[in-house]
Amino acid sequence: ISEMNIDDFFKPLVKIDDWFGEEEKKWANDAQMLQNLLTDKLKHIQIFRVGRIAIDIYLFGKAEDCLWVGLKTKVVET
Repeated sequence: ISEMNIDDFFKPLVKIDDWFGEEEKKWANDAQMLQNLLTDKLKHIQIFRVGRIAIDIYLFGKAEDCLWVGLKTKVVET
C-alpha cells in the first residue's frame, strides 16, 4: 500500500501529446474535468494504491456535508 497526491495521480491522465487524436484529447479533457470537480468539491483528498501490477486505486475526500466520499478504480502497470 502506498499513498500519492492527486496531482501525481492525474498527471499522466491529463497530459496531451502531439500524436493524440480527438478521442485521446477528449479522454484527457474528461480526466481534467474530473480532477477539477474533485478538488473543488472535496477537502483532505487522499489516494491509496494497493497492489503491484493490477493496482487498486482508492480516492477519498471529505465533502461539504463532512461525509467521506470516494472512488475506486484499477490500473495495470507492466
